[in-house]
Amino acid sequence: MPGQKIRINCTDFSSERMRFENYIFRLITKYYDAEVSDDPEILLYSCSGQEFLKYDCLRIYYTGENTRPNFKQCDYAFSFDHSDNPRNYRLPDYAAYEDIRELLRVKDIESIVRAKTRFCEFTYSNPFAQERIRFFKALSKYKKIDAFGKVLNNTAGVEGSGDRTNVNWKRYRRGFLAPYKFSIAFENESYPGYITEKILYAMLTNAIPIYWGNPEIGKDFNTRSFINCHEYKNFNEVVERVIEIDSDQNLYRQYLAEPYYLDNRIPENLLEENIVKRLELIISNKDRIIPVARQKLRVARKEMGNSLFTYAGPLKKIKKRLRGIYYRRKYYT
Repeated sequence: MPGQKIRINCTDFSSERMRFENYIFRLITKYYDAEVSDDPEILLYSCSGQEFLKYDCLRIYYTGENTRPNFKQCDYAFSFDHSDNPRNYRLPDYAAYEDIRELLRVKDIESIVRAKTRFCEFTYSNPFAQERIRFFKALSKYKKIDAFGKVLNNTAGVEGSGDRTNVNWKRYRRGFLAPYKFSIAFENESYPGYITEKILYAMLTNAIPIYWGNPEIGKDFNTRSFINCHEYKNFNEVVERVIEIDSDQNLYRQYLAEPYYLDNRIPENLLEENIVKRLELIISNKDRIIPVARQKLRVARKEMGNSLFTYAGPLKKIKKRLRGIYYRRKYYT
């Protein structure tokens, strides 16, 4: 139960800072008397290594990347997946960045319109995500897009503003987005359920997201509040829609007026009290279940025992035959 003392450790996160500043660890330390230990009862791990294999305690998998939990290696998971597995809890990464209750606030449409003095922004550092590069080039034929990141950079930014490990990164991100009508919010990859912070920061600053990534984004957000590329046949149609919204102030205001969440309600799985309930279930089970790491060890021991038993029969026959040869030689030669 919340308040109890637990031993915990974290490993295989993308950076040392994220190791102990990730969302799930922060929640555990908020509600439990957590002690970081080299002999943990619970291990929280991610997808940037194999250190987790050294631990035979209860394992929780948590990631901000487009990866699937392996339930042969973890006992529970927090992931993007819409999964029927009862050991998985759907927690898209964007919910870990800010207080998402901000998305429910009432919008002052006219104040937003007056503040939007620039067209569109694009801030990325990954050169391998070709979909958003193609879209950037297509939309750039209409108007200049300000690119702050390493990819297609054409606008000066603030030192460290593109580095998510920078402690000021969130503040920089909001500041850059504030004057823009649109934001190209493309994920690195497309996968059902996979949503990161890209759409979140556009919404927090009332820059209409031009979104690509999760084809099922309508399960999470109200698609009337942004441009969902998955609703169009190709990027040319998306560009036409952006131009239409940019050219029609009434249509632009319609998008701004829409709530970001369906019925302006945060999904149940993203409410902190429900995430804490799941953690309470997991932590209460640490002494009730055999962790998968120990189950594998038990199976290995059992298989080893069976192997020894299998060889025991032939060994007995060999010994018996050798004794027969010995006695024949002793008494008949």
